[in-house]
Amino acid sequence: MLNSLKTRLVLAGLLILIAFLGLTGLALDQAFQASAREGVRAKLQAQVYGLLGVLELDADGRVQMPDQYPDQRLQQPGSGSYAQVIAPGTDQSAAPVWSSRSLLGRELDYRHIPLDSGQIHFERIAAGRDGLFELRFGVVWEYSPRESRDLVLRVLESDAAFRDQLWQFRRSLVLWLGVAGAILLVVQVLVLQWGLRPLQRISADLRRIHAGETSALGGVYPHELRPLTDNLNDFVQAERTQRQRYRDAMADLAHSLKTPLAVIRGAVAQPQAADLKQVIGEQTARMQEIVDYQLQRAAMAGRGGLREPVNLRAPLQRVADSLAKVHADKGLDFGLEVDPELQLAIESGDLMELLGNLLDNACKWAASRVRVQAAVDSDELRLSVEDDGPGISAADRAGILRRGVRADESTPGHGIGLAMVRDIVQAYDGRLEIDASPALGGARLVLAFPLKG
Repeated sequence: MLNSLKTRLVLAGLLILIAFLGLTGLALDQAFQASAREGVRAKLQAQVYGLLGVLELDADGRVQMPDQYPDQRLQQPGSGSYAQVIAPGTDQSAAPVWSSRSLLGRELDYRHIPLDSGQIHFERIAAGRDGLFELRFGVVWEYSPRESRDLVLRVLESDAAFRDQLWQFRRSLVLWLGVAGAILLVVQVLVLQWGLRPLQRISADLRRIHAGETSALGGVYPHELRPLTDNLNDFVQAERTQRQRYRDAMADLAHSLKTPLAVIRGAVAQPQAADLKQVIGEQTARMQEIVDYQLQRAAMAGRGGLREPVNLRAPLQRVADSLAKVHADKGLDFGLEVDPELQLAIESGDLMELLGNLLDNACKWAASRVRVQAAVDSDELRLSVEDDGPGISAADRAGILRRGVRADESTPGHGIGLAMVRDIVQAYDGRLEIDASPALGGARLVLAFPLKG
């Protein structure tokens, strides 16, 4: 299921959407609670001001309240709205000097909180199974020119209405956030389908290429996908070119064999010719040479695709050990100066062919020493093979690498081997350099391969 890119994006978007809506819901819930609490506070503060408007103190400083209160709920027992006037004692104790009729049959705990005149204290307190909002207002009441009394007006409101209002809000919030989330999820899926449509077009175009209906990815793609489509077009073109080269090589092979076959047929047609055996031998040898060369050319058509890095040291050691046995009469000293971790993006068969040709050539001409070095220089990997033989003159260096369409045009002694090395290196966008070895005095052949990112 998670192998689908669309499923991954939808799942990631769903998780982000849930987190976003959850945080949004939490923020809205906190904001609503703060707003509702502030509404309760304003309501209780208005009740305090209403009580202050009717409160009186007699000549002895006793609180006098009218029979009718500003808020009718204060006259109904258990209405959920309560009021008291508290007279703090000198020992920081407190006692109600007046209570509303709504407190009939109910007692409320009182925790003394020192308040200056005009100071307000608002909080939510527990009261049995329910809760109460409480607001206290400190006042200094002057009931004679020389006498005053500290009082605290205490009004309370049941939080049942607040809890019901909060529950209603949360229910609506969950409903609408759920609806919004569902809509956003559908929109997200539609946006993903629209955004992934270019990839679906690429897939469809690739199927058309495979069916032979078109030759390349066409149309206009988003610029983020252009490197992908360009690389795919290059890959398709490279594969098409390689197939064409293979077909050309096979056609060349068929054409090249016509002449030897014609010679053999002519010789067979004249059985009295004394040199029949010699002619057949020469022509079959020529045919074998042509087949080998054309098969090598056909093998070149398989290069240029995707490649994995290949370690250089291990195959180099195997080739060196094998050639040491072949040239055991020389007692050659092989010096392999190659980092065991060094790698090159090349097919293993091509690497073995390169190393085999280069080292075999060096062993043929070396007197006693062959040295191989490999290192990364700037933006390319350089592999050099040196020997202490007679070397290759500057005039002959270009000639030994020249090879025509026919295999017999290769220079004897070096021809096919070094020409094939050149062709393989060029197939990997590299180059072959020939010069004199500054250390050993013989020839030095250097393969330079670009390091592609």
